[in-house]
Amino acid sequence: MPPKIVSRAGYREYPLYSQSQTGWVIIFSFFAAMAIASISMINTTLFPPWPLAILLLVIGLFFYKLTVTVDDEKIQVTFGLGLKMKPIAIADISTAEAVEYPWFHGYGIRMGWRGVMYNVSGHHAIHLKMKDGYVYRIGTADPRGLLLAIQTRMESLERKANPGR
Repeated sequence: MPPKIVSRAGYREYPLYSQSQTGWVIIFSFFAAMAIASISMINTTLFPPWPLAILLLVIGLFFYKLTVTVDDEKIQVTFGLGLKMKPIAIADISTAEAVEYPWFHGYGIRMGWRGVMYNVSGHHAIHLKMKDGYVYRIGTADPRGLLLAIQTRMESLERKANPGR
């Protein structure tokens, strides 16, 4: 079990977990798309290449990196230069497990009818099933560390809710 610490802002039961993952496939795809768009639009006057280049640059800046932060109460997923997703309350998690998924599930924000997946690289994720049945999958290069951070905080919240156990 991680050591308990005291932060400047007050008492924090466990150390903050934070891990970033670089999306090399996204970065490579961004540069390839920029090169293809630039080459294909050199000889045309119908559509200037700058709007497409700016759009690709913005997409690249928002999705080149995924940072996952876990504190005592929530999981925060942030893409690139600060695109923050809605925080996931640890108290609302029913189960958490490490999973592998195939490459064709894609990268970025993947929304489905049962839930959402946040990923920029690799094929490892933490599968979170919420108490209401909704599912989150958070891509990570450190599945053991992220799972341990989440489960430790889930157990801590359970102990607080049921102090007699």
